[in-house]
Amino acid sequence: MVNRLFETGGAGSDRGLALCREKGRFYVFLYEKPGSARLVRWKEARRAYIKLVEDWHMVGGVQHESWSGSSAGTEGRGRRGFIAANMKRQMKGEPLELFRPYRERSVLRIESGPGSRPGEMAISFAERLPRGKHLTLFTQRINGCIASGLFLRHDCGDDQKSCIMLDGLEPGTEYYIYAVASDRAYDEATSVSASAVCRGFAA
Repeated sequence: MVNRLFETGGAGSDRGLALCREKGRFYVFLYEKPGSARLVRWKEARRAYIKLVEDWHMVGGVQHESWSGSSAGTEGRGRRGFIAANMKRQMKGEPLELFRPYRERSVLRIESGPGSRPGEMAISFAERLPRGKHLTLFTQRINGCIASGLFLRHDCGDDQKSCIMLDGLEPGTEYYIYAVASDRAYDEATSVSASAVCRGFAA
């Protein structure tokens, strides 16, 4: 049994010292007060980090090549670079920099709108991709202004239309929609564009 004998740390202080006794021995330790702003920020950062690691493994494929092959310095490559670039975005509920351009110059600009049936969303493009390029969409559900859902991949082939209808989404739910172009179907791709992103509601 641990007996806490006294604590220090005045009002408004996030940290304090505590003197405790256990089995006749005395211990002094630094602790973070429950509900302190510093502790809250730490927990938010930890949740963001865990989610980004999950996203990294979930998307996979040529996304990893796009970060490992980045022209940024060592600190900006691979999973480390992906997390460093997106920590603040994740904590603020902003869209991620999901892909960096890798051997692919195609530039995408997308917009979204509700579909005509429940669970549908219309994705429109400002211009068509060059002939032979494959289009892949990723959707991620937004909960309470934070993107916390799983990434779902939608392979759209190499016959890009000016508008694509996604279905199977949760009706009335808001999503981030990411789009990338690649030289082949996603699982076989060796090049990929930077990701374009928009947000919208499923019908």
